[in-house]
Amino acid sequence: MRLEWYGQSAFRLTDGETTVFIDPFDDLSPLSTRGMRWDCPAIAGVRADLLLVTHEHLDHNGIGAIGGDPVVLRSTAGTHESPVGHVLGADTRPTGSAHRPDAARRTRPTPPSVRRRAARGPTTPATRRPPVSLEADGDPE
Repeated sequence: MRLEWYGQSAFRLTDGETTVFIDPFDDLSPLSTRGMRWDCPAIAGVRADLLLVTHEHLDHNGIGAIGGDPVVLRSTAGTHESPVGHVLGADTRPTGSAHRPDAARRTRPTPPSVRRRAARGPTTPATRRPPVSLEADGDPE
């Protein structure tokens, strides 16, 4: 099994015959309008048999970046058929969180120190090195 990291939460796993890609990102230019900087190169030239999207954020659901005709499994709880067998999707949303309609009454205000840090933006930019690859024995390629 070979594992490659493409940046953020994007990973490709392959055994040489079947390829699974997890959380690809595509065009992230809309993030710049919110003051976010993204320095990871685009994912290109990647094909997959199975594409897993863990949640529907822009930096995790860029299915257009992946070639081929992959089976796409999106963040849905339950057991799903796939080219690699059964895939179990779990609902990991915390109870009492923003997923509840009354959450606004239950949240505490953000402390000023956190607001100041958020306004300054990230302290280190996201940078991308070539994909990191590991073979099944855990030794870097």
